[in-house]
Amino acid sequence: HWNMLMVPTAYTLEQLQYDVVVGADTHVEPSYDPNCALITNGCAPVKVISAERLADPVKGPAVGLEIAAAVDDKEGMNVISPEARNCIWGELIIRKKGMKTFLDRGGYEEHDYSFTKG
Repeated sequence: HWNMLMVPTAYTLEQLQYDVVVGADTHVEPSYDPNCALITNGCAPVKVISAERLADPVKGPAVGLEIAAAVDDKEGMNVISPEARNCIWGELIIRKKGMKTFLDRGGYEEHDYSFTKG
Protein backbone atom coordinates (compact mmCIF):
# COMPACT_ATOMS: atom_id res chain seq x y z
CA HIS A 1 0.00 0.00 0.00
CA TRP A 2 2.78 2.41 0.93
CA ASN A 3 4.61 1.81 -2.36
CA MET A 4 1.41 2.54 -4.27
CA LEU A 5 0.97 5.81 -2.35
CA MET A 6 4.46 6.86 -3.41
CA VAL A 7 3.30 6.95 -7.06
CA PRO A 8 0.19 9.11 -6.62
CA THR A 9 -0.75 9.55 -10.27
CA ALA A 10 -0.59 5.86 -11.22
CA TYR A 11 -3.68 4.80 -9.25
CA THR A 12 -7.20 6.06 -8.69
CA LEU A 13 -8.43 6.94 -5.21
CA GLU A 14 -10.55 3.79 -5.25
CA GLN A 15 -7.53 1.61 -6.08
CA LEU A 16 -5.59 3.11 -3.16
CA GLN A 17 -8.20 2.40 -0.51
CA TYR A 18 -6.64 0.45 2.35
CA ASP A 19 -9.50 -2.03 2.46
CA VAL A 20 -9.05 -2.81 -1.25
CA VAL A 21 -5.27 -3.21 -1.18
CA VAL A 22 -4.73 -4.77 2.24
CA GLY A 23 -8.15 -5.85 3.43
CA ALA A 24 -10.15 -4.54 6.38
CA ASP A 25 -9.61 -7.62 8.55
CA THR A 26 -6.00 -8.28 7.58
CA HIS A 27 -3.42 -8.30 10.36
CA VAL A 28 -0.35 -6.40 9.19
CA GLU A 29 2.86 -7.12 11.07
CA PRO A 30 4.63 -3.86 12.06
CA SER A 31 7.96 -3.40 10.33
CA TYR A 32 10.77 -0.93 9.91
CA ASP A 33 11.44 1.00 6.73
CA PRO A 34 13.92 -0.99 4.57
CA ASN A 35 16.29 1.99 4.72
CA CYS A 36 16.80 1.26 8.42
CA ALA A 37 19.01 -1.65 7.35
CA LEU A 38 21.49 0.95 6.09
CA ILE A 39 21.83 2.57 9.51
CA THR A 40 24.16 0.80 11.92
CA ASN A 41 23.45 2.82 15.08
CA GLY A 42 19.74 2.15 15.33
CA CYS A 43 16.62 3.29 13.57
CA ALA A 44 13.91 5.11 15.48
CA PRO A 45 11.49 7.92 14.59
CA VAL A 46 12.84 11.37 15.42
CA LYS A 47 10.28 13.69 13.85
CA VAL A 48 6.68 13.64 12.64
CA ILE A 49 6.28 15.70 9.49
CA SER A 50 3.04 16.89 7.90
CA ALA A 51 3.08 16.68 4.11
CA GLU A 52 0.43 19.41 4.00
CA ARG A 53 2.62 21.75 6.05
CA LEU A 54 5.67 20.91 3.96
CA ALA A 55 3.74 21.98 0.86
CA ASP A 56 2.29 25.12 2.47
CA PRO A 57 3.76 28.30 0.91
CA VAL A 58 4.21 29.96 4.32
CA LYS A 59 5.08 27.05 6.64
CA GLY A 60 6.77 24.80 4.07
CA PRO A 61 10.30 26.19 4.01
CA ALA A 62 10.59 25.87 7.80
CA VAL A 63 9.28 22.29 7.70
CA GLY A 64 11.84 21.49 5.01
CA LEU A 65 14.57 22.85 7.26
CA GLU A 66 13.25 20.68 10.13
CA ILE A 67 13.57 17.59 7.93
CA ALA A 68 17.10 18.54 6.94
CA ALA A 69 18.07 19.16 10.57
CA ALA A 70 16.69 15.76 11.59
CA VAL A 71 18.87 13.86 9.09
CA ASP A 72 21.84 16.17 8.60
CA ASP A 73 25.15 14.58 9.62
CA LYS A 74 23.49 11.17 10.11
CA GLU A 75 25.14 8.03 8.82
CA GLY A 76 24.02 7.17 5.28
CA MET A 77 22.26 10.51 4.72
CA ASN A 78 23.43 13.04 2.17
CA VAL A 79 21.72 16.38 2.68
CA ILE A 80 22.18 19.41 0.43
CA SER A 81 24.04 22.38 1.83
CA PRO A 82 22.09 24.73 4.13
CA GLU A 83 22.34 27.68 1.75
CA ALA A 84 20.61 25.70 -1.03
CA ARG A 85 17.72 24.25 1.00
CA ASN A 86 15.16 27.05 0.63
CA CYS A 87 15.95 27.37 -3.07
CA ILE A 88 15.39 23.65 -3.64
CA TRP A 89 12.14 23.77 -1.65
CA GLY A 90 10.88 26.58 -3.89
CA GLU A 91 11.84 24.76 -7.08
CA LEU A 92 10.18 21.50 -6.00
CA ILE A 93 7.07 22.75 -4.22
CA ILE A 94 6.26 26.15 -5.70
CA ARG A 95 7.58 25.70 -9.26
CA LYS A 96 6.74 21.95 -9.31
CA LYS A 97 10.02 20.95 -10.98
CA GLY A 98 10.21 17.57 -9.22
CA MET A 99 8.19 14.39 -9.40
CA LYS A 100 4.42 14.56 -9.09
CA THR A 101 3.16 14.56 -5.51
CA PHE A 102 -0.16 14.20 -3.70
CA LEU A 103 -0.81 17.84 -4.65
CA ASP A 104 -0.95 16.90 -8.33
CA ARG A 105 -3.56 14.17 -7.89
CA GLY A 106 -7.00 14.98 -9.27
CA GLY A 107 -10.24 14.04 -7.58
CA TYR A 108 -11.33 14.83 -4.07
CA GLU A 109 -10.03 17.85 -2.22
CA GLU A 110 -9.84 18.36 1.53
CA HIS A 111 -13.12 20.28 1.70
CA ASP A 112 -14.92 17.36 -0.02
CA TYR A 113 -14.55 15.23 3.10
CA SER A 114 -16.64 15.43 6.23
CA PHE A 115 -15.81 13.73 9.48
CA THR A 116 -18.25 12.56 12.08
CA LYS A 117 -17.72 11.45 15.60
CA GLY A 118 -19.41 8.14 16.11
